[in-house]
Amino acid sequence: MLKGAPLVTGIIAGMVFMALLIGGYHLSAEPGLCIACHSMHDVGSTWQMSNHKQFECVECHLPPSNTVAKVFYKMRIGLHDLWHETIRDYPASLAASQSARTIAGRNCVRCHHSTMERVSAFSGTQPDCMKCHRRIVHRARKDIGE
Repeated sequence: MLKGAPLVTGIIAGMVFMALLIGGYHLSAEPGLCIACHSMHDVGSTWQMSNHKQFECVECHLPPSNTVAKVFYKMRIGLHDLWHETIRDYPASLAASQSARTIAGRNCVRCHHSTMERVSAFSGTQPDCMKCHRRIVHRARKDIGE
């Protein structure tokens, strides 16, 4: 056996592992994966009919921070969702937690910053966009005529 074979094998295994991690991270950003879960069907169908359907779920639902923070947040929330989906204890109607509302609100401002600059009521503060606009992307089923 060659002396460098374990090192080369380790490097190749590490590269394959990293490729799988990166591929999994990007695959898990696909909206199809998000709405594949039973509890997300209504949320996904209303998103598909919204003006924001061109954006992936993660663009609104992950914190607008560095990649490491996004990965850890995504892992934590993904495992939480997977657990509750598996044991089937999600409520019939989903509601965003305060931290989820804060993250989504920051992402609203990130995309709509130029509009927010013209709204004097929010100058210098972080607005709670969901107070008035919570049905913009995920409308209630009754709002869409079903």
